[in-house]
Amino acid sequence: MRSIAPWLFAVVVLVLPLMGDVRAAGDPAKELAALENDFETTPLAWTESYPAFRPKYEAFAKKYPGTEQALTAKLRLLEFTGAIRDDNDAMHAAAGTCVDGILGEFPHSEQLEKLPAMWYLFDQPKFAAVMKALADPAQPDRVKAAVLLHDASALMDNKRADEGAAKLKEILAKYKDVPYRYATYGDVADAKLNPHDPATLAVGNAAPEIAGKTMDGKPIKLSDFKGRVVVIDFFGDW
Repeated sequence: MRSIAPWLFAVVVLVLPLMGDVRAAGDPAKELAALENDFETTPLAWTESYPAFRPKYEAFAKKYPGTEQALTAKLRLLEFTGAIRDDNDAMHAAAGTCVDGILGEFPHSEQLEKLPAMWYLFDQPKFAAVMKALADPAQPDRVKAAVLLHDASALMDNKRADEGAAKLKEILAKYKDVPYRYATYGDVADAKLNPHDPATLAVGNAAPEIAGKTMDGKPIKLSDFKGRVVVIDFFGDW
């Protein structure tokens, strides 16, 4: 036993530093989940939460460069540039710098589908450049579908319904089953192409059928609650 004791000691000495390195590396998915939970549940108003959490997301992105979790953090940082919306020039400059870094480090990622919805952070030339990068055929389907959906909505908002409808039909042809939040891009495109007749939505009329999914992905219909009091909350995430 005495003859092997030094050998065992040497093994322990060598292994412990390695184990320490593994622990120091951490788990980016768990760390990000904890950070996101803290941000989403903070009692601070957004004008206070953005500057309070900015250094935390910056430190996280620096700790795990090149990971999808780091991209999530950097997209949060891009969102945070909206805190200076009272100074459009400063916001546009900060957002432009941030998105250039994102596209440089992560040129093709499904998470880039979030960028079209952040159009308000950019000046027109920068947003056009962002959308051009996102329209690259090498982008994932989720990103290309997000570009089409944004373009369709913009065209329809500008009274160019036929052009907008063509974009929506392209989504149905190419990206019908691509996930979009709790639905699919096809679901959203179909809803925009086939809105309810305003006459059927008059006060006093029976509500039209509404179908969707619950937070855990189970199908749900308004008619499932026939005979019960139902409160429908329409909200946005802007």
